[in-house]
Amino acid sequence: MGVKGGKISKQTKGADHIMVISTDPIVLGNMPDDSRAEYFEKVAFLGQVPVRVVGNVSVGDYILPSGNEDGLGVGKHPNEMRVGDYKDILGVAWQESSSPAMSLINVAVGLNANDVSIQLQKQEERIDRLEAKVADILATLSGIDETSKPKTKPEPKKEVVGNGSILSEEDFENWLDEYGYIFEYYMDKLRKEYEERGIDYKRHDDIRKWVEQPLEEMRTMYRGAKMATLWKNFVELYPEQFQTK
Repeated sequence: MGVKGGKISKQTKGADHIMVISTDPIVLGNMPDDSRAEYFEKVAFLGQVPVRVVGNVSVGDYILPSGNEDGLGVGKHPNEMRVGDYKDILGVAWQESSSPAMSLINVAVGLNANDVSIQLQKQEERIDRLEAKVADILATLSGIDETSKPKTKPEPKKEVVGNGSILSEEDFENWLDEYGYIFEYYMDKLRKEYEERGIDYKRHDDIRKWVEQPLEEMRTMYRGAKMATLWKNFVELYPEQFQTK
């Protein structure tokens, strides 16, 4: 969830803080009276919290918002972080996931205060090394005649339309007949994970639909109506079947 001005939503771009809804908080603060409870949510500030993620996640990865405003997180190794990523850190993964669909993992939130300074120091050292290399290259090029440099044309930019699938409806349905059971299997695992943790997933309609009718939700996703993060993950897993324009 994105927090801006004390209000929460799935909009994470431009948010002041990135946080997550707590499913089983030990301590609650600033509780409203019962007549206004429906306008509030329980947001985790500290501890370990189950978070829905997509794609491969390793223990120790930073969890960032997907960027698609869909309430999902993605894992990113500390060595792959860019300067602009640090402000979006939700927490650190304490569990791994290799599910091609959504999975629920424990994430430590509010416990990584020193991580940013350590990683920024590494970034600074990396920038220093790059600057030194650039200086060497410029020194070498200073003696080269401009007319001798090869001229290359920039490659035209490719556009992705919608979800980027070039499959027809019929081909997609055939693909779903062949591979849909994989998604049903992982959604059933997700349902069991929620139940084992005592989480009432039916309170959240978008989660309930994915858990209870995954193939129909896949069709909705194929049409570009939702879950761009999950669709991107399937495109990467099945590049021959799903291609971008």
